[in-house]
Amino acid sequence: MSLPTQYQNTIDRLSHQLPSLLGENLYACVLYGSAVRGHVVDKVSDINILIVLNQSTPEAHTAIADCLEGKIHIDPFVIARRGMERSFDVFAIKFRSIKRNYKVLAGEDPIKNFSVTDERVQFLAEQAIRNLRLRSVNTYIHQRKNVARYTRFLLDTYTALFTYVGEIMRLDHQDVPRDYADRIALIQDYFKIDITVLNTLETIQQHPKHVTQKTIPSLHHQLFTFLNSIVLWMEKTW
Repeated sequence: MSLPTQYQNTIDRLSHQLPSLLGENLYACVLYGSAVRGHVVDKVSDINILIVLNQSTPEAHTAIADCLEGKIHIDPFVIARRGMERSFDVFAIKFRSIKRNYKVLAGEDPIKNFSVTDERVQFLAEQAIRNLRLRSVNTYIHQRKNVARYTRFLLDTYTALFTYVGEIMRLDHQDVPRDYADRIALIQDYFKIDITVLNTLETIQQHPKHVTQKTIPSLHHQLFTFLNSIVLWMEKTW
């Protein structure tokens, strides 16, 4: 599936500018997420890139910040090559998700040999879902009257939620669809819980302006109920 022109142009620019700006300090630049899966929503989706630096320095961060400026929002995941294996362990679910759909834009392939145990994934998945539940409460309390910030939280949660829940099901050897929308029916069947919020988030992903101050209380109720149900499922099952 071809990408919208602005997205492809931005990716092409990153492929050339990051190596030029960072020089030998750039160990790897990897594209992942919706731009690789082919599910970009024009003017809504972010471009996700993993940047591995030989030396993570403030000067390198400034160069990256300058390069990433533009109309398309780019979400960088910047780590140092030193201690990379420990980063793999701490962010194992994220790297496991990246490894399924990624493209090396420059440098080496930093995750070709990455692997993680099921026990580690289980621990991190529960930690992540519990953290999302905490964040959902905190964000609602502090941002329920700020539509722009609450919408941004929902858009960020959209990806995180499908990623973590998908990993839980994969631990049980479920065949999890690549497309988030196609996962919804499987999630309902597997966990036997109300998945209203997943359909809602799918709609918001396509039309962020559907979030209003009037709808935020209902959105919080849907999200918290879903996350709490997943936590209760984990407590009972694991």
